[in-house]
Amino acid sequence: MGRNMDQRRESVYAVLASVFVSLTMFAILSAAWDSFYTGIAAHIAIAVSSVTGAAWIYSLRTVRENHLGMGFLSALAFRGFVNISLAIEHLLFPDPPLLFKTTQRVSVDVLEHALFFALILVGMWTRRRLEEENTGMRFSAASSIVAIAAYLAISRFIIPSMESVQILAPVTVLALAALAMCFLVAYTTLVEKQTPTYLRPSFLTVAIVLLASSVATDFLALSFLPLAWTLSAVFEIVGMFSLSLSISIPVYRGRVSSMNALMWLSASPLFVAVTPLVVQGFGELLLPDYRVVNVGAYFVSHGGTAVLSVSIAVLLLLYSRSVTSWNLYPLIVLYLSWAATEIQLTFFWRPEYFEVYGESIVPYLLSALISLYFLVLSIRWTKSPPESAPFKDARRWILFRVAVIGLILLIGEFIEDWVISLAPEYHGVPFARSAMILVSIIAVAEFARLVFVLIEHGRSWNDVEVLSAGLLALWILPGLLKGIFVDWSLGWWTGEMMFLAGLLAGPALLAYLYLQAMESAKESSDRAHLYADLLIHDVGNVHQAIATSIGLAVMDGVPESNVRDILEQADLALNKADRLVRNVQQLVRIDEESRVTLKGRDLVQAIKEAGLQTRLEFPEVTIEFQFDFEEDHAWILADDLLDDLFVNLFRNSAMYSPNKKLIEVSVRIIDDRLNQNWEVEISDYGRGISPERKERLFKRFMKGASGMGLGLSLVQSLVRRYDGKIRVSDRVEGDYGQGTVFRLEFPAL
Repeated sequence: MGRNMDQRRESVYAVLASVFVSLTMFAILSAAWDSFYTGIAAHIAIAVSSVTGAAWIYSLRTVRENHLGMGFLSALAFRGFVNISLAIEHLLFPDPPLLFKTTQRVSVDVLEHALFFALILVGMWTRRRLEEENTGMRFSAASSIVAIAAYLAISRFIIPSMESVQILAPVTVLALAALAMCFLVAYTTLVEKQTPTYLRPSFLTVAIVLLASSVATDFLALSFLPLAWTLSAVFEIVGMFSLSLSISIPVYRGRVSSMNALMWLSASPLFVAVTPLVVQGFGELLLPDYRVVNVGAYFVSHGGTAVLSVSIAVLLLLYSRSVTSWNLYPLIVLYLSWAATEIQLTFFWRPEYFEVYGESIVPYLLSALISLYFLVLSIRWTKSPPESAPFKDARRWILFRVAVIGLILLIGEFIEDWVISLAPEYHGVPFARSAMILVSIIAVAEFARLVFVLIEHGRSWNDVEVLSAGLLALWILPGLLKGIFVDWSLGWWTGEMMFLAGLLAGPALLAYLYLQAMESAKESSDRAHLYADLLIHDVGNVHQAIATSIGLAVMDGVPESNVRDILEQADLALNKADRLVRNVQQLVRIDEESRVTLKGRDLVQAIKEAGLQTRLEFPEVTIEFQFDFEEDHAWILADDLLDDLFVNLFRNSAMYSPNKKLIEVSVRIIDDRLNQNWEVEISDYGRGISPERKERLFKRFMKGASGMGLGLSLVQSLVRRYDGKIRVSDRVEGDYGQGTVFRLEFPAL
């Protein structure tokens, strides 16, 4: 009941926050709606959110019950196609100011809403019949195609042939039907709780509320209230943004536990979606009609981008020598293809062409198409690495492809010159810019898939591979901006600067990770020496004690009662040696597994199992446990070493509690910004830990720990492995001799 109340409260806060964001965006864009660039940016924002959400659902088809999401997949694919088409249409055939939306155009928007919700409902109602993956995918594709065909037929032929007065009645019915279907989607997903498991309720609530508001404001726009349509567009943009987050956050929540990672992985593709609209809004608000021609700054920017792209490629190549990750090689070629593009734009330019026609978009388009291929290749090699290296010499493999790319760029430039010389009138038609927008939006989906596949296959969110993939957004976003805005405008310059500034951070981040890897290597070397010392000295001492005990036991004339005591001491020493070896084995395993696959584990069950195991290890004493669990289950991301974490803590409490062997354990949920964490509190009544020992408690592992003190080092390693936190304090504040409290926090699933 408590968690349900928390979820409802979270949903209410999320709705209020989203309405505030929508109204703020509406205010920022108030001065920009009379520009057709705003319409392009708005449709791109909706399209990117849609295709990104569809890409995440599509990626889940191999790891989740995909048929539950087929309705959402088909609806998102439909909306993505429609808005890509509208963005390109606005670019090719600039509209009059968007504030003067006609009844026919608003009616088309209502039609899009109705078909969108209809696809979701059809997918939900048929989900139980679509148990097979291929059946579900065929259904999704077929339903999307049918919806697109219906949309094109009605929007292109039926609605334009009707007068405004004739449209009002059927569109009113259609708007009411869209609202009714929106209500059914909300009821089915939120009330009956039949939503796919990867949809986050709070963001899904926001999406449904805002999309319903978009339908309602579109209905008001039918009465020729143009501001109502602009507000509808903002509601739709934020609503689709929220729907994508409702998919991505649970997707990554089951694979990463860091809050920073969760927000970065979920929001980075959507940042690409909303940036053109924000740039356009602030540009019209602060710097209307901004246009600065600065050829020198242009070439400095592109020359710097070329150098930085090569730097990132070299760093990735150096890193690839220490790991077996063939999926890095397509990314290296991708970065070098950017460098080749920038070199061509910087050093092979023609002043007469540049001054007359401006920047050529063709090199960007060709580079984007080539990069898209290598992006797909990286995804494929991540999912299914080749059984043997597809190349004997990585540098030769890379350089050959870069040379081919350079040749393609030169041929593309020659063809562009030839076409313009034959038909100069084609220069002003933005076919290449339209293609650039299309390729960039597809690249966003592939970028989201690549990051998901990397995380799914055990990469950490701050691995070099994931970071280098994340920098791809810096290629996609400038491509979108250059596709939308004309040369030398504010949006165009924003693309230039974002590309350069982003790539400037790339080498620094990769170098930081490289230094971390060097530090980790040093720590591994220190640990290796520590393990050797432990096995040589500590285990040797234990074996010597056992040998001495056995020698005493077999001596003639030793009373039987003494023999029994001697053998018990030998057995105790043997158990200590066994525990030491197991701890070393577990620490070595943690060190070697740089890429671990974590899964959902129940803290409550792990604690109970650890308590039972601790009692079995101390059969001669009575250990009492008092459990206080707020919930019956507490799920976190962990692995099969989770039990050992608590066994070591319980063992530590039992060993250093000579009088009262009572261990109190509580588990409760705590809120941490947008996240919820499970807090585990373990209290004992032992002799405590002095303040000076607390400061170095978890550092003993690296500084000459006696072998029997490895337990807490193992605890610290495992807590970090699960992205948790651990603190130690006195049970009675100010009197450490009254016992110790360990508090652990883990991100909740």
